[in-house]
Amino acid sequence: MKDSVCLNNHLSFDQCTALNVDDQNVLKAVLSSESSIKSGGDDPQILMIIKFNQNVNITHIQINSGNNKEMIPSNVKLFTGRSDLDFDDVQDMKPTENFDLLKNIGKPMKVNIPRFKNVNTITVRIYLFNIFFLRCFFIIMMRQK
Repeated sequence: MKDSVCLNNHLSFDQCTALNVDDQNVLKAVLSSESSIKSGGDDPQILMIIKFNQNVNITHIQINSGNNKEMIPSNVKLFTGRSDLDFDDVQDMKPTENFDLLKNIGKPMKVNIPRFKNVNTITVRIYLFNIFFLRCFFIIMMRQK
């Protein structure tokens, strides 16, 4: 996106974790390059706790996926400032931001900027309806220059 700066170089990779993934080690690759992460078992959702090495201001988030339309995540919910969430927590909590990925996959999605100022942790819940396998490629967080 023009006039934006990628914030992924401010991630604390050793403090980022994911729930319901086949391989915990692949999260760093997904956050830093065109790699993929898939949900484990028969549950089509992933919960990623993403930590930054400093407070950041996020203006946009972009989630890329493959070309297989059946594997595109359908929904993403973002929660700021909490690193202790699990699937039960995010089920009942109101997200800081909620996006329909079927319409926005691969596109920068503008967040409610005041809610994403001075953020050091984001919990990302990605969900895919009606299928028990999910691939997510490359998550980019950006701020305006």
